[in-house]
Order: sequence, then structure tokens, then C-alpha cells
Amino acid sequence: MVSKTLTTADAIAALLGASDPGGLLSCQDAVNRIRMMTDRCELTDEELVELVVLEAMRRHVGTIAFDARGSTDELRPVAC
Repeated sequence: MVSKTLTTADAIAALLGASDPGGLLSCQDAVNRIRMMTDRCELTDEELVELVVLEAMRRHVGTIAFDARGSTDELRPVAC
């Protein structure tokens, strides 16, 4: 049996496709799930959050919780 390795883009699409459109998207939960779904993701958590948020906005996800923590506790805007 051959196991398909998901790319990061595939994992983001799968995660957002399975989420409730009117629900809450937690950035930290998204990062954790993507890391479990992909064998090798060389992106930092901050980079993953940016990709997830951009795709979530493209898909018109209702509410996004910016609860992921980077290397500092300082809050910084996510590039959009």
C-alpha cells in the first residue's frame, strides 16, 4: 500500500475544506494539524499562519483566531 504525502498547500486546502464555514479557525490548531498531516514542512509556524490566513480569507472563512505564538510574545500583524 502506497501512502500519499501531502504538500503543505494540500494540507491547508484539506484543513479549510473540512472546517465549518461559519466556525472559528484557530491559527494554532491549524498549524498543529498541518504539521501532523505533512511529513516534511520546512516553513516556520509564522509562515504557516500567513498561508492559512491568506487561504482562509480567500475562502471567506468567518472568524479567524490569531492565537498562534511565534518566537516572541509580541503581537505582530500578519501580512495580507
